[in-house]
Amino acid sequence: MLSKNGELLFTKTGTEHNVPFTEEEQRLMKGAITLHNHPVITSFSVKDVKTSSELGVAEMRVIDPAFVYIMKPPEGGWDKRLFDEVIMPAVEDVEAKLIGQMYDALQSEKITEDQFDIHYQHLLWMRVARRTGLKYSRRRRK
Repeated sequence: MLSKNGELLFTKTGTEHNVPFTEEEQRLMKGAITLHNHPVITSFSVKDVKTSSELGVAEMRVIDPAFVYIMKPPEGGWDKRLFDEVIMPAVEDVEAKLIGQMYDALQSEKITEDQFDIHYQHLLWMRVARRTGLKYSRRRRK
């Protein structure tokens, strides 16, 4: 966890699917930059975005073996209400369409299973960001 100025606030080790935070750590996250890794190539989980929006994180980053993903809240910030009323409905709507498109591409052999896994979450957040004002990007690791 980094402050807006890049100062280390704290580090935390969790399990493969969860990183629990104390109340004090959650308080420090407001306005901070969160950074965590994903062991496989994939963008943010819905849980990542939910937690960050509810805690008022200024920016979150995920690093996987191939990419660095960055997400920032829309103008005006984010909170639980925005997640529940704007972001999650957009996720559900985009997923309903995207999953069919991706499966069609997989069935017609336009993409492989590995490509499906690598690109699904990235495409999801690109489309949700366009609808909600989230600022989302992905770049290759150096």
